[in-house]
Amino acid sequence: MTPEDSARLITRLAVTWPNYKMPTDPDLLALTVEVWCDELAGITTPEAVQAVKSLSAEGGKFAPAVGEIRKRALELRQQVTGGGGVPSGADAWAEVLQLIQRRGHIRPPEAEHCSHPAIFKAVETFGWMNLCLSENQMADRAHFIRFYEDISSRFRDHMAGPAQALGGPALGAGDGRVLDSGSLASEDEAPYARRSSE
Repeated sequence: MTPEDSARLITRLAVTWPNYKMPTDPDLLALTVEVWCDELAGITTPEAVQAVKSLSAEGGKFAPAVGEIRKRALELRQQVTGGGGVPSGADAWAEVLQLIQRRGHIRPPEAEHCSHPAIFKAVETFGWMNLCLSENQMADRAHFIRFYEDISSRFRDHMAGPAQALGGPALGAGDGRVLDSGSLASEDEAPYARRSSE
């Protein structure tokens, strides 16, 4: 999602919920847009818009926080894919390039910044610094997609049965977030999950 897309989404909230106050200070608005881009990494603009429409249809008096929008967008995506949709290698690579642009090499993404646990695991396997400081992006693209396709195929296999995935508890259980070890994130290790549910 581009800054322009995020700005339009924020404007949509102001139109949908008249009591929502858009930042009027240019610096604060720019920071808000930057935070929204970061929080909605891996969510497409149509998915975010659909999430806002879904939340609006519930008739809440107050505009949702960006974390609520992300959570709803992922829920709606799961409904469409039947819970087992895994992005293609090309889509995963495109998402990683967006994350690199937004976060830079000194801020590696957390699991909640990726649209699918398999993408996060592939980033970990390849190495964030290796991705960011690449001198041959074409070769790295091919290597990353190979890592990702291996991980995502194991994810698909394990989604169908009770076996352990990616060296940890079966993915797809709980909220599907993965930590460095491949285990699911706990409540204490997932501040994003707390923010989005509050």
